[in-house]
Amino acid sequence: MRPLTTDMTLRDLRPYFLWDEDVSIGELQQILAGPDGFRRDQLLGKMLREARDIDVWQFVMLLERAGHSVEAALAAALAKDGGCTPATLAWLLSEVKIPTGSTCRPVCLRPSCAPTSPI
Repeated sequence: MRPLTTDMTLRDLRPYFLWDEDVSIGELQQILAGPDGFRRDQLLGKMLREARDIDVWQFVMLLERAGHSVEAALAAALAKDGGCTPATLAWLLSEVKIPTGSTCRPVCLRPSCAPTSPI
């Protein structure tokens, strides 16, 4: 992987906030300015979670200059899994130990779901 940097002008290096991705600053700029899509939302979500405010602002402005709705892009990024891959989620769930004899009730988190009985 390319070295990490905090200098956002070094387009061939990886930004410090994408420590687990081999994406250069220049590639990130192209992805953010490109069409809507899962990868753009995923990287934007990681950036929102990991980067300093001033760096977030610099990259988010690319969205606006490319003609994207910043509000829609941010909402899409926040709706994503925040960088948790399906494999990571599967591992996390496999580590949850449910005691023998315990019962689990299905839970619905949508506002339209109302419990039929007290929990």
